[in-house]
Amino acid sequence: MEERWDRGKEIMRQSLKLAEQGKDDQALSLLDDAIADASREERHGWVSILCKHAAVISRHVGDRRREIHYNQLRLPLADDYAFAAFNFAQLLLSDGQAARAEEYAAEAYKLSITKKTEAES
Repeated sequence: MEERWDRGKEIMRQSLKLAEQGKDDQALSLLDDAIADASREERHGWVSILCKHAAVISRHVGDRRREIHYNQLRLPLADDYAFAAFNFAQLLLSDGQAARAEEYAAEAYKLSITKKTEAES
């Protein structure tokens, strides 16, 4: 279980407040710094949480490039990589990046057909 990180909680609060005030670039900059710190400190759970938060803000303001960036950062941290890769492929496809989407969808498919279910374990 990820240990408590008060800074992460505070960054979430501050970035949400900035986003509510329409200061989206400042909110994302704050999150970028915190993501880098969490990554350096190997707080993978917080990297994932902060990236998801940043992706939601990016989507809200219509910044698809950033939304893709933050979701891609989260991808290696996913509990179910096949599912995450499939969802990432859908995001890429909705952005018109068909070739990249196909790569992630193919990877997700390969993983899903070789993965054992809980019933098989």
